[in-house]
Amino acid sequence: MVERYSLCLNIEELKKIECNRILLQFPEGIKAKIIRICEEIKKITNAEVILSGDVCYGACDIRINEAKLMNCDLIIHIGHSDFGVHSDIPVIYIPIKFKVKLSKKLREDLSKIEDKNIGIFTSEPYNNLLKDLEELYKDRRIVEKKIIFGCYDDKYYNKRDAAIFIGSGKFHPLCLRGKVYFCDIERNRLVVLDTKKEEMKKYARIQKLKEAERVGILISSKLGQYYGDFVELKSKLEKSGKYAEIIIMDEITDDKLIGMNFDMFINTACPRILDNKFTKPIINLRDIDLW
Repeated sequence: MVERYSLCLNIEELKKIECNRILLQFPEGIKAKIIRICEEIKKITNAEVILSGDVCYGACDIRINEAKLMNCDLIIHIGHSDFGVHSDIPVIYIPIKFKVKLSKKLREDLSKIEDKNIGIFTSEPYNNLLKDLEELYKDRRIVEKKIIFGCYDDKYYNKRDAAIFIGSGKFHPLCLRGKVYFCDIERNRLVVLDTKKEEMKKYARIQKLKEAERVGILISSKLGQYYGDFVELKSKLEKSGKYAEIIIMDEITDDKLIGMNFDMFINTACPRILDNKFTKPIINLRDIDLW
């Protein structure tokens, strides 16, 4: 069977690392290959490997506490690039690159897009496809060209006529605003995403926040999602006449919040947490500036 992806494994870099025990983080998509990858890393480093069994959400979620608990002196994080998370244990990032090409059908569909000022986007595993889009739209004005995370804050969407995201799954393109074309590599189709529905939901949450009297401020203990200005946020809410409390947890889920008698929650962690279903209203901190 032909592999659909490759690991950007820098063997020489790994050989230079002196370590005795490694914590290995990896995404869902390569679980079936993890024994082979584990054996390869052990062979290169001559170190013991501990597998992290928690869901790997991204480079914002480096499992430093687990590494310390297991006396690991190195973390290898597969699937993402460096997110800038500070760690007192060295971290090596091993991105994944998918072996895909732009099909004839997708090229034809993409060439029919008439917008002149465009932004082109993708996620890390598909970054080689940005060159294809650049070539395809060489007669257009490309105002943005970016590899984005699922938490990307699309602040400058009003500078373009449309955004084109190329990759798989809606997790990344749904963080884009305005007119968004989704070039779905896996399903070999081009679709226009309904971002207006998301904007309407956002404004509905803002209205609920205005009406809320008791607000819970959600803080994640994940280092890449941790929000340190919670005291200032709590003070601002209290000055606006609301009762506010700080709530900290590792993973923010609905079952942990059920039973707390707050009217609403403000999420300061990963904005994509709102993709999950919550019993009580919840709003992302970055959307409050609209209020």
